[in-house]
Amino acid sequence: DNVLFMWNARADNLLVEEGRVVGIETLDLRGETTTRNAADTVVLATGGFQNNLQMVREFWPSEFRFPERILVGSGRNSVGHGHKLAQGVGAELVKMDHQ
Repeated sequence: DNVLFMWNARADNLLVEEGRVVGIETLDLRGETTTRNAADTVVLATGGFQNNLQMVREFWPSEFRFPERILVGSGRNSVGHGHKLAQGVGAELVKMDHQ
């Protein structure tokens, strides 16, 4: 009862108070902006970044040579948007080469 799932919405901003994420600002498919805040816990569950070649190159495992040709086969929205939102409020990305 205390979990809110937001479908067909793009996360635009994470709301931070006293150093912690307490909410989110979203834009739904109809163009309506919604702000949800005062949450005890916020779980940011977005797609990956496999469709963002720049991020794939950046986080490619150092022990492997980057291929001359690479097939991008992930979903079209797997572009690292959630990672960038998290970094924007101070998150550190770890183990990014373990995708």
